[in-house]
Amino acid sequence: MRLFQTRHQGCAALLRYTLGPNAHIKTYREPQGITFVFDDTSGKCRDISHKFFDDDNEGPFSVSDGRALLDHFATIRRTMTAAINAPTGEWVNTGEIENE
Repeated sequence: MRLFQTRHQGCAALLRYTLGPNAHIKTYREPQGITFVFDDTSGKCRDISHKFFDDDNEGPFSVSDGRALLDHFATIRRTMTAAINAPTGEWVNTGEIENE
């Protein structure tokens, strides 16, 4: 399994939206902030991340369902809260946060 990490909430939400919630493996806290970890077996995370951050790409990154993207952003925020409040400092994807 290849892993991809980002510290940017918006990028993490886009990765969840694009790759699906199962690709989001965990969220953990560090002294410098929060990190989101994704399964990058497909090898798409770096490309998606570059498109998200690159102002000079072929155009904006389009989404077909803005509400779904916002839902993923809200879920990213919930995983951050769970990681911050967890004694271990991490939230691990067991599917439970999807049902809230």
